[in-house]
Parts: sequence; structure tokens; C-alpha cells
Amino acid sequence: MKGTLGEILLIITLVSVISYAIIQPVSFKAAIVPLDLAEKLHSLPRIVSEKVDGLMNEEGVGEDSDYILSNSNTEYLTYEHLADLTEKELRIARNELYARHGFIFGAEDLKMYFQNQVWYEENSNFSETSLSDIELANVYLISTLENSLKHTSEFIIPYSYNAYLDTSDIANYSQEQLKYIRNEIFARHGYQFASGPLQEYFSSKPWYVANPYFHDEQLSDVELANIEFIQSYE
Repeated sequence: MKGTLGEILLIITLVSVISYAIIQPVSFKAAIVPLDLAEKLHSLPRIVSEKVDGLMNEEGVGEDSDYILSNSNTEYLTYEHLADLTEKELRIARNELYARHGFIFGAEDLKMYFQNQVWYEENSNFSETSLSDIELANVYLISTLENSLKHTSEFIIPYSYNAYLDTSDIANYSQEQLKYIRNEIFARHGYQFASGPLQEYFSSKPWYVANPYFHDEQLSDVELANIEFIQSYE
């Protein structure tokens, strides 16, 4: 019985030594990886992220098969659809409308982003005429929002598109000014005015982008309510 126990202990010791000898070279191999290669391997995820800076958010906006706005090709968008998007996401959403038709991008970050989408297929015969009126209207809508976010100080009431107004917001304006405030809501969408003075006024604004595809369905409930509210005081 004692001899058997000794043999068992000897076997266990030998197995431990052999295992250590087998495992140890792997650790040594890891230790002698050239420093520059090790650093490159370690920083690879960070480098890849930097190359597409602004096109991937914390939730993984850039994951395969994802659309920023899945319905942007089938229905008119309003500012309510765009309310939670960052400026970088707005840029993707606008270009997404072209990417659906296989537009080949020159900007390297956009090219890389859309090539990572399983639904994207480059089309060397792309033509802007392939975009529907709905898609073009949405391109303009997103573009006008991008412009307006850069020039908020140029609006009389910059928040009239996303917040309900009350009397305190308009109390200090004349009826003439209220007319411009009300039409500012339309102008934000690129509406083209029949009135010469209004068209001239808004065309002078850096945020204004004339939108020949504007549709009244693109006015949100907030905007419609504010238009009616302001008009009641004119």
C-alpha cells in the first residue's frame, strides 16, 4: 500500500514537471514578441476606430445591416425623427440615402463605413435620378438641419422646431417680426417663398438651403402647433 502511494506521488511530480516544461515556452514566446509588433497588436482596435472617427457610436452604429434611419427611403422625415442624432450621425444618415443606391464615396471614412454594411453594393452606374422625391426631400431636410446647427445664433427663435412656444417666447416681438418668426419654421426646411421680401431675407441666412422637394408632411407636430400659435398673435 505504501509503495503504491509513493509511485502515485512520483507520477504526480513528473506530470507537474512535464506540464510546466510544456506550458512555459508559450509564455516565453509571448515575452519575446518584438515590442513594435506587440504595440501594434495591442493598439489595433483603437487605430481602426480612429480611421472611422465619428462614424461609430458607443452602441455600434456601424454594425452590419444597420441603418441610421431605416425608413428614410419610404417616408418623409420630420425633425422629430432626427432629434436624437448627433451631427456625425446626421452626416451618415444623409449619405445613407445615396448609399442605398450604390453611390461610390470619395471620402475615405464614408467609403469604409458603408463597405462594412452588408446591404451596401457599389454601383458604378449610379445616378442621382435614382433617388425618389421622398429621398431627395429627406436629403435636403437633413442638410438644412446640419446647416442650422452650425448657425443657431442666426435664428430669431432657434428652438421653434423642437419645443412648443408660449406667450413668454413671443411677447417682445412686433407683428412684423412674428411674421418672420413663423416663416422661419418653413424656411428651416428650405421652403421657397412666393413673397420676394421673405425669399430675399431667408436667402441671406447662412443656414438656409432652398429645397425644391419640400413637402408639408415634413413639418412636425411641434412645428405645426407653433405656426398656428404664432399666427394667432399676428
